[in-house]
Amino acid sequence: MTDDVMNGAPEGGAAEELGRQLEAVALEFKSGDPDAIASVSDMLADMRVELARQFETFAMLRDGASRRTGDDQPEAEGKQARSDIKTAVEGLSVIVRTLEKVDQLERQLARDRAEIEAAPQGQEAYEALLSQVSALIEARVEEALDARVEQRLRELGLTPALHAGAPPVEAITPADPRNAPSVDDAAA
Repeated sequence: MTDDVMNGAPEGGAAEELGRQLEAVALEFKSGDPDAIASVSDMLADMRVELARQFETFAMLRDGASRRTGDDQPEAEGKQARSDIKTAVEGLSVIVRTLEKVDQLERQLARDRAEIEAAPQGQEAYEALLSQVSALIEARVEEALDARVEQRLRELGLTPALHAGAPPVEAITPADPRNAPSVDDAAA
């Protein structure tokens, strides 16, 4: 097989390198930019077309070399034909691996698109997130306030009743009414 024919073929590690590069690109648009996803999707479609053309070329080269391996060929031409067949098969193998990688990336793109479409966006999503954060802050403030009130009640010798199902604060009674501090003691 001549060198010009081989110049169009991907080399052994090219499929793996291409896959690594495409994965890096795919990670860059994880932020959800639809234009970036469409751009990569278009690039993968173009690659698929080019790989199909190269596949056809190598298949034709393999078939042509197979026809030259007959018994009536001189030994040197038979060896060259077998070498051409082997080279074409290796090229086809690399193209197939690259196509598998393209398929894998297209499936990942589809999953990414689905995630982006499922994620809430816009003002409604912002307001929902703001509401969740506000609720979390309120809950934390209430916990901290309850803990401080409980601590203060203990310091005053009162029994805190702030657990779930407890009566309201007005119903808190001194632990032992005889030892309860007076209002004047609490102020001091």
